[in-house]
Amino acid sequence: PAPKNEKVLSSKEKEERLKYIMAKLREVPDPQFVSLIAGCLEWDPLKRLTPDEGLNHEWILKGLPPGVL
Repeated sequence: PAPKNEKVLSSKEKEERLKYIMAKLREVPDPQFVSLIAGCLEWDPLKRLTPDEGLNHEWILKGLPPGVL
């Protein structure tokens, strides 16, 4: 179940959000973001990013406030 203040999205809302995200990625993709997503979606598990690698990816790290790590 979703936390009290979190809205549960309908299937249509999820689909619309995904379409929006995909459209934005096609406009001006951030190469670091594309690299992160490609690493997460890699079919070969030996090449796929591990959770630790994902959390330490340059795109994740550049968005963190100073002093978090």
